[in-house]
This record gives sequence, structure tokens and C-alpha cells, in this order.
Amino acid sequence: MKKTSRPQILIFDVDGVLVDVRGTYWRSALETVRHITGKRVTYAELHRWKSKPGFNDDWGMVSAWVSLLGHPTSYEEARAAFERFYWGSDGKPGNVRNEKLMVTPRQIEKWARNFELNLFTGRTRQEFSFTFERWPATKYFRTIVTMDDAKKNRIPKACTRFSASAIRRRLSIWATTLTTRLPRATQTSRSWRLSRRANTVTASVPRAFVNSAPSLFFRE
Repeated sequence: MKKTSRPQILIFDVDGVLVDVRGTYWRSALETVRHITGKRVTYAELHRWKSKPGFNDDWGMVSAWVSLLGHPTSYEEARAAFERFYWGSDGKPGNVRNEKLMVTPRQIEKWARNFELNLFTGRTRQEFSFTFERWPATKYFRTIVTMDDAKKNRIPKACTRFSASAIRRRLSIWATTLTTRLPRATQTSRSWRLSRRANTVTASVPRAFVNSAPSLFFRE
């Protein structure tokens, strides 16, 4: 049997992996659709939209969703409406305050003893900083790349070890391979385990698995 190398790097996403986003992004999306259309929509409907290609971006999803319901709304208009619920407005706290971290700093520290940890997220820098700026475990991530970094072509030099295909696409729909010593992520009933059968990441953890106890993830 061919001996496979031990993984050296773990690359983390945020939403649905480190943070439960049901009360933040998902709730904000539902409230935005209702605000624009007057229609009360459900989590089941949201999941159906999320399962469609290209709708991992909440603002783009909301724009398409409300437009289909007869209320044409641009991407920027959807974003502005969404952010009123996410950040809060008119003195009312936003849903961002419902953020719930699902992984403890102690667990992150434990992984950091054995692997190099990096974090690639589809969040903006502001969204990321709100939750993670004061989180004790943030210091264990060697490289952090947000959606803003990708849009402004500010990919840290440390990321040059990853293949170009891994950073060329929008962070909310990451490419599926990295030319690093990373295994295939496979789902189990309670966690995402490391499989030693491949040297590239070719699977990911969807937001729907927010109750999982992940150990490696890379969202497609």
C-alpha cells in the first residue's frame, strides 16, 4: 500500500463552519425578502435558493429572489436592504449580534499545534472583524483572506503556495482544488474527517451543515 503524506495545512471557511449563521445571514436574507416583497418566506425556500449555483452570495441571492417575486432589485439595492437587517438601523440592533461560534479557541489551538491554519472567507473584512477581532483563537491563523482582499487583488504573499485556481474566483464560491498537501474532506454523521486518499481539497462543507463539528473545510 502506498504511503500517503500527512496533511500539513488546514484551510478554514467561516460561515457554517466556525460560525452558526442561521440567526445572522440567513435571518437577514429572509427579513430582507419580506421587507422588499411583503411576502413571508421560509428557511426551506432559502435552502432551495442556496442550493442553486451562484447563490452562495447572499446579496446576489436576495436580488434574484425578490426580482423573481415581481420586485426587480439590483445587487447593490439588495445589499443595502440586507445590511439594514444585518448591521441594524434606526437604533435597532442588527442580526450580526446573533453570531454564535461553534468551535472553541482550545480546539483551534490544538489543531494549530499540528497543522498550519489559514482562513479564506467570503465575508467582507468588516463582517469578519466584528466577530473575530477579539476572538482569542484568531491569532492561530497564519493567513486570513476576505472577500475585500480578493476584489482588490490583495492576496497575501503567503497564499502563493496555493494554486492560482484556488484564489482566482470570488471567495464565496471558491475553486475546488489546492496544490498543497491537503486531503479530501469527507462527511461523517457528526464531523468532517480527513481522508488520506488524495492530496488536494476537492470537497467542502456547505452552510447547511451548521451543526457539524468540522475539522477541515473548503467551500466550493
